[in-house]
Amino acid sequence: MASRPPVDAGEVVKVHIDTPGPAGMGLAHWEDYVIYVRNGVVGQTHQVKIRHAGRTYAEGDIVG
Repeated sequence: MASRPPVDAGEVVKVHIDTPGPAGMGLAHWEDYVIYVRNGVVGQTHQVKIRHAGRTYAEGDIVG
């Protein structure tokens, strides 16, 4: 049985970018779940709106 992701599309979460990701994205973790953040900068904390939430990772955009 597949587990449900800890975030949903449309949800806003506060994350800390801890690793550079592919194609200009920053990589953050939320409860051991990977979130790719468009234009995320390593070392910064952002409010991120989730635009896609999959079983193993999510993608989001910085808001505010």
